[in-house]
Amino acid sequence: MKRMFALILCILPIMLFGSKYASMYIVNGAEQTGSPLFLSGTFNNVTGFTTSNNSSEWNLSSNALTNTGGGGLYYVKYSLSYKGTAGLWDTQLFVNGIGYAECDRKINFNQDVGNVSGGCLIQIGNGESINLQVQCDTNVLTFTPTYAQITAVEVNELSTPSYAEIYSTTESTISGIGTSWVNITGYTSGEMSGWSFASNSLTASSSASGMYLALFSMSLSSSSVADLFLGISKNDATPTIVARRYVSGTGDFGSAHTCGIISIAEGDVISLKTRADGSNKSLTPHYSNLVLIPIDGTSQAPYVSMDVHDNTSGVSLSSTWEKEPNQTYSLCDNDNWSFSSGSDDLSPLADSAGKYLLSYNIGITYPNPGESGVDIDVDAGISIGGLVQDKTRVLRTLQKKDQGDFGSASCNGILTIDEASDKIALMLKEHSGLNFSVSVKYSNVTLIRLKEEESFTLPVELCSFYASPLNGNSVEILWETATETDTYGYNVYRDYNAAGLTMTKRNGGIILAQHQTTGNQYSFIDDEIEQYDEYYYWLESSDLDGSSHLFGPFFVEINHDFSNDDEPDIVYYDAVLSNYPNPFNPLTTVTYRLEQKTDVRLRIFNILGKEIYKQTPGIKQKGSYSFTWDASQLASGIYFISL
Repeated sequence: MKRMFALILCILPIMLFGSKYASMYIVNGAEQTGSPLFLSGTFNNVTGFTTSNNSSEWNLSSNALTNTGGGGLYYVKYSLSYKGTAGLWDTQLFVNGIGYAECDRKINFNQDVGNVSGGCLIQIGNGESINLQVQCDTNVLTFTPTYAQITAVEVNELSTPSYAEIYSTTESTISGIGTSWVNITGYTSGEMSGWSFASNSLTASSSASGMYLALFSMSLSSSSVADLFLGISKNDATPTIVARRYVSGTGDFGSAHTCGIISIAEGDVISLKTRADGSNKSLTPHYSNLVLIPIDGTSQAPYVSMDVHDNTSGVSLSSTWEKEPNQTYSLCDNDNWSFSSGSDDLSPLADSAGKYLLSYNIGITYPNPGESGVDIDVDAGISIGGLVQDKTRVLRTLQKKDQGDFGSASCNGILTIDEASDKIALMLKEHSGLNFSVSVKYSNVTLIRLKEEESFTLPVELCSFYASPLNGNSVEILWETATETDTYGYNVYRDYNAAGLTMTKRNGGIILAQHQTTGNQYSFIDDEIEQYDEYYYWLESSDLDGSSHLFGPFFVEINHDFSNDDEPDIVYYDAVLSNYPNPFNPLTTVTYRLEQKTDVRLRIFNILGKEIYKQTPGIKQKGSYSFTWDASQLASGIYFISL
């Protein structure tokens, strides 16, 4: 009789956020007209959204994203490049009658293309919709959203996320830009897992396949007056995630931001590109960054945010970094973070260590428009424990006070939080060393953890879990642990299919944990086998605090051969098959133990049943054997091994 041991081996697709995501886009949008289109002080929906990239829990209809999957806590980000009648324009996200992530932008003349962005955490209910809205302080006849994006991603986490980050803090000018897309250069790799960086581009490994939230920001200037376009490109194709920003010359430090959802496969190359509205233009990136975060997960991540909404008080700036003092509101996971309006910073608690997606946006102006003055450059950044991180900086020029200029800027990054002293604050200074008073009218700082495998431990560390048919009427389930911290005991479950929809508990009372410091070996015999050929087994570890963790399933094939009672008994060659670690990424060690001399063949199959690996060592003596399997060239998923 041939015995089958099918072990499910999982290569985790390294993910952070929840699989409930949505995005919608305007690409080369058309002019909206009316008579008047917007009345002064009245918000209207931005129209022209024609492209979406949504999971099944969302749909796009009538320029709105509508949640149909039960709702939840979402990180929502928008970017809008637009032109229109000269005036002060106000942009916001609109959900269930409430405005969020508001930010202003001054348009000085009809040819001026402004880019504005914002984002925050929003609790969205089932059936509620997200709209992007704008208003102007004058009656407006025309408005053109040239490029626009809204993304919404449920706040979830899973272990070992395949994130990627590149950033630039240099000021090297790219010259000779024309109407064709060219690469933006000068990048340094930051935090990264599952990706490789070379020649200003990112390449995805096999473990990094999946859907990603892409966030790209740049503080830029130009020696020429120009419309400049910035985009995220996959495999050197024309970008579809684009920001557009008018720059009025060398003294104008503009900020442009774009965001979106992008599908990544093994070997895909992500780069950043720019083009202009004419030939021989130039672009000088002062601070810029790209962050790619996967969006598939299971449990809610620790999160925290603070913001300023419609603030009118000022803050004095000089060449020294000053904390933005007017934070008024926070939304946080109180078990991991705290916020105090008296300190204007975010304080991590005991269990909050790890890597975090940082995203912030800021809207800056003078507190007293109408005064005469000179242009100033405002530098913003995020500090950890009082030290400003260069990769989180943005630079924004505010033009003369008599123009009442509102500057908006965004930044993204990945921050490492080590301990409770790593307090997070939004910092400002005047880049050229002058003394000025400015007002941060709107801002939002959001942090969401990218939980890594090493940043947490389960109460039990499982070395192996497998099942072995003893005869046609019973199956032995065996498992081995390396550690058992705060574990109460174990339960064994069985079902006839891998989905586990009708699994039943096989043991009576719970199998108590032994709590030996060197690990333990356990076994349980399921002796109520029915006339089925295939079974799936799960192991549940129950903790002292009442929580539990499920391992498996493990597949077992049973041979019921009762056709001839006169045939001699089948000789069973006992063997044990296991692997560690499991799940793994991308290497795992497969171990098997033989109780008798026998002929051995090992095969590994994918979930479609295709053989992808074979080893035929031949006759082996009694004893233990092992080999290392490298799955780095395969897609993430579930695999089966047979002995």
